[in-house]
Amino acid sequence: MNATVPPGTYVSASMTTAPRTIASSAAVLCVVGDLGWRSQQWHHVVATWRNANSWRADGAAEVWIDGVRPGWTEGYEHRVAWDVGAITIGLGQRFQGRFDEVLILDTMLGEDQIGALYNRPI
Repeated sequence: MNATVPPGTYVSASMTTAPRTIASSAAVLCVVGDLGWRSQQWHHVVATWRNANSWRADGAAEVWIDGVRPGWTEGYEHRVAWDVGAITIGLGQRFQGRFDEVLILDTMLGEDQIGALYNRPI
């Protein structure tokens, strides 16, 4: 990762760069491949983590795009302490778009819960 980016975990979804990943300051966690995103389209993106601060090799991360899980990993060690008060969306990484909703929870969502969020009427 870029040395000027603060330590942490980032969801990266570029329309021009593949593969798409969830990355941490230590390593890539999930590779989700080419999403085929086009301009002027809305997408539902969920990133979930379990045991992110345990400092043991028991971490799990998943990415869900439009109700489908294209990337996940289990058994990784994440050695970054989270500071929820310092969450930043965008990090100045040339994001051009809009967020309709941001939901931050203190638990890892399951497939049924993510599906319900994705299928919820707007």
